[in-house]
Amino acid sequence: MKLAPLNTVGNAHDDSVWTAAWVPATEESPPLLLTGSLDETVRLWNPEGPQKLQTNTGHCLGVVSVAAHPSGRIAASASIDSFIRVFDVATNNTIATLEAPPSEVWQLQFNPQCGCLAGVEVESGVLVVFKCHLVKPVWKSVGLRDVIKPCLGQQRQVIVGGRQAGRCANWTAPSEHQLKRNTDAAIHSEEGFIGIGAVVRDHEEDIVMILCEVSFGTCRYVLRQRKGGGDDGVWVDYIPFSISSEGTTLAAAGGGSASVKLWDTAEWQLTATLSVPRLEGLKPSEKSGSKKFVLSVAWSLDGRQIACGSMDGTISIFDVTRTKFLHHLEGHSMPVRSLVYSSAPLDSRVLFSASDDGHVHVYDTEGKTLISSLSGHAGWVLSVDVSPDGTAIATGSSDRTVRLWDLKMRAATQILTGHTDQVWSVAFGPPSKTDVRSCLLASVSDDKSISFYKYS
Repeated sequence: MKLAPLNTVGNAHDDSVWTAAWVPATEESPPLLLTGSLDETVRLWNPEGPQKLQTNTGHCLGVVSVAAHPSGRIAASASIDSFIRVFDVATNNTIATLEAPPSEVWQLQFNPQCGCLAGVEVESGVLVVFKCHLVKPVWKSVGLRDVIKPCLGQQRQVIVGGRQAGRCANWTAPSEHQLKRNTDAAIHSEEGFIGIGAVVRDHEEDIVMILCEVSFGTCRYVLRQRKGGGDDGVWVDYIPFSISSEGTTLAAAGGGSASVKLWDTAEWQLTATLSVPRLEGLKPSEKSGSKKFVLSVAWSLDGRQIACGSMDGTISIFDVTRTKFLHHLEGHSMPVRSLVYSSAPLDSRVLFSASDDGHVHVYDTEGKTLISSLSGHAGWVLSVDVSPDGTAIATGSSDRTVRLWDLKMRAATQILTGHTDQVWSVAFGPPSKTDVRSCLLASVSDDKSISFYKYS
């Protein structure tokens, strides 16, 4: 594995660049990069070139975080002006403005699990609705278990096939045990398309299947079987379908409120506040309370767990479905600036953390254990992100370097010194369509620049 420097955009902003996030590709657009700066703007970039596509205004103080919805159509920015601005990526039109008390809006992350409601009106006039839980794109395993799980024990069929295939193979929904043994059960059609679907029947026996393009993490087609077609797997009426902007959650590190705030993206209403409790044995005090300032937040791959990092070096783990605090993870001695869960399905309980103490920690969030501690930076570690294939992480530091770490070796394999000031954010982009093991990495810095690298 290596990082090959590609391009650097000097003076990408008028002041320090504090945050960066990738916008997933859509049918109309390739993956794009969002950046936020102390100059109060958010800018959108096409890495080809690179080319600045637009400059978004609306904040009156520096932008501390940007995040993109898994659909690639909406994004959000948070500022130290205590506002979160939600906007349409293509048009820059404001969708919602979320307000919080001073110092209570910091890092943002959308739930990677985009719940889509698919509705199809069949010939009988019945509207069939099916909820499909999509998985984040992964490459060694497509996460079939997560897609098919809603069908288990419901006497339905799982159908996998190609976009243009006239006949699709049929399987009875596998058991939970079978899915645990084999999560690579996706089929390549003659067109090279990977598809996973789940079937629902209406009372007239028409069949509707939601077909998920897991290789791109999107839901592209709803297929309807010809009435009276029986069980021969002949599908007609390919209906284009795209992910709705509804059905997921935006999480914001709550800063001085010592909490994580959750907003529903359908109505943009605050739905929950996950409060960070004090460590056992500590007495309430003004000093200890201030140290619970929450700086960072991350979602697990399945969207069921949230981790947040605090000024006192602790990490708090929450069960989102029950809005319940689970436990603390300890080990850091200074603020935890950045968190990210592993992108590998078999390692989905693994969490990476970056801290001002100069270390990157690797935790087992379920076992509540510190797996390893990576050291080498000569300053604060300000950002960490994991590669799409789950085999490497990248970090950015106040020592002005970007480092690539091999997780098997548990060591830095490459140090890049292109920036002239501290590196606030590193972000891996989605995998290449031609080579799923390669992607772009972006880094942003106090030197006002953006650097792009090819990871392979």
